[in-house]
Amino acid sequence: MEILQLRYFCDAAEEENFSRTAHKYDVPPSNISQTVHRLEDELGVKLFDRSPNKISLNEPGRRFYAKVKAALCTLDDACREIYDTSDDIQTEIKLRVCTNRRIVTVAIEKFKELYPYVNFTLSHSYNDEGDYDLIVSDVTPNEKDLTKELLITEKILVAAKKGNVKSGMEIKDISSLKGERFITMNEKSSLCNITEQLCHKAGFEPNIVIKSEDPYYVRRYIELGLGIAFVPAFSWQGQFSEEIECMDICNHTRETYVFYDSKRYMPKAVAKFKDILFEVCR
Repeated sequence: MEILQLRYFCDAAEEENFSRTAHKYDVPPSNISQTVHRLEDELGVKLFDRSPNKISLNEPGRRFYAKVKAALCTLDDACREIYDTSDDIQTEIKLRVCTNRRIVTVAIEKFKELYPYVNFTLSHSYNDEGDYDLIVSDVTPNEKDLTKELLITEKILVAAKKGNVKSGMEIKDISSLKGERFITMNEKSSLCNITEQLCHKAGFEPNIVIKSEDPYYVRRYIELGLGIAFVPAFSWQGQFSEEIECMDICNHTRETYVFYDSKRYMPKAVAKFKDILFEVCR
């Protein structure tokens, strides 16, 4: 039983597909399939239920995966800790950034000035359950037993093009926005959830006319007068043109957290970046 063999197994279990695992390791799919078959022969038990287009762990496979995954994490942590003894920080930091992209980008810029040889890998997906050092999100990730620290609490404002009927008004009740056209991020984003939750709480279904993957285009469509939007005050600060006005809505807020696995070794580079991230929000 070899370490690479176990890594193939774990990755195949997570991907539920031999081909995607093969692509990740740049080997033919047959290599992954044959490696898993040899592992099953060695253990004397099948680990996967197989169908033409999918594989999935069976009960023995799930028990074996849980132990092997933990063992590989321990091994990786041991290697990272040994490599992390030098003061010359050269490593890679893996981030999943679901919210507050501007804040994280500012933190990366400040960090790179101090440690130019550190590389970053980033994902902006809520559903990407990869092996990330830090997750920045207002929604608790699917990964279990993560430690969380409150990064920032920020007001939620209403943004509208100047000249819109709501522009310049004091919005005391969200129910007054009934009938407005709403612009927001995609359906899995925090802003989409906030839009739906606030409107439902006020007793109406929001008329969402645009959902965008990119915050830039949310702001651009507001500027064009295509609708209004609920927006975060701090993380989008300074991103609006003079054509857009932002208004308070009774102190509604969004909380964003930094999530990480405190049971695993945190490299010095990751710890230093986390400190800078919190400094940016002060």
